[in-house]
Order: sequence, then C-alpha cells, then structure tokens
Amino acid sequence: MANAMTLPEVGQLTQHYGLTVASTEGDEGEIYADTGASDHFFRNWGDFVTYTLCLRQARSSKASTHIRIEGWGKVSKIFEGTDGNVVLTFENALHSPDVSYNLVSISKMDRLGYQVLFGSGVARFYSPGGKHFLTGYRSHGLYQLHEKGVTKR
Repeated sequence: MANAMTLPEVGQLTQHYGLTVASTEGDEGEIYADTGASDHFFRNWGDFVTYTLCLRQARSSKASTHIRIEGWGKVSKIFEGTDGNVVLTFENALHSPDVSYNLVSISKMDRLGYQVLFGSGVARFYSPGGKHFLTGYRSHGLYQLHEKGVTKR
C-alpha cells in the first residue's frame, strides 16, 4: 500500500494522535487497526525498512498524556489475507515505543481509497477496486490483523 501523504519537514509543527489501548503492553508483533490513530504507529525500531530520526511528541487518547515519536519511515508487513498472504507497506509510519500496540490508521487507509466495513466482531478491508483482501478480528476494543508468522492470541 503506497501512502500518498508525505511527512512535513522535521521542524514543521504537525499534530499526531495515537491511542493507548491497555494498561499493559501487548506483544511486539501485535498489530491493530485503529480508527482513532492519525498515523500508522510501530513500537519496534527493527520493523522499519527506512528510518529517519525525529524526536517529537504525539497526543495520546489518555487524558493529558503524550507519547514519544522517535522517528519515521517505511514499514512492510506480511498479513494472512483472504486469498493468501498480503504485503502492506506503510509509508511515513511513526516509531513510538510508547504505544501499547502497533497501530494501522484507518483514516490513512481511507485517504488512499481503501474501505473498511465493521460488524459482527470483524473489520473487513477492501482495496480501492472493491476486493476484500484482509480481515481484522475484534480484540482489546480494536481489530487485530494477523501478521504472517506471528503467533495468534
């Protein structure tokens, strides 16, 4: 998935919002679709294919708290899709060790023409052409995406 939005210059002020969803941290590999995240957030520096250091803060959903953004770059993940493996590339993803889980921004996907249909405990992802390619399953109040090779809870 190519992300059409480019990150502003490091010195330019931008607002980023993340969701802290649990009092305990999830496993490093857990990835959740999030309607409240302004950007894609990944906890582990090792997930990034490209990386630019950028020390900033983002607002958290928890009152009066912020989360660190240590950098940004490109992250590619392989998911268990509806017709086999699906590779998604998240451009300008933010690196934040403070988020409870890795977060995929539904609003960013929407801007790129993707659609997500929620109901009956699942989130069905559709390509800009209308093909159902990925399903997320309700967990912790969000929708978990199953990454290939990562143990499911």
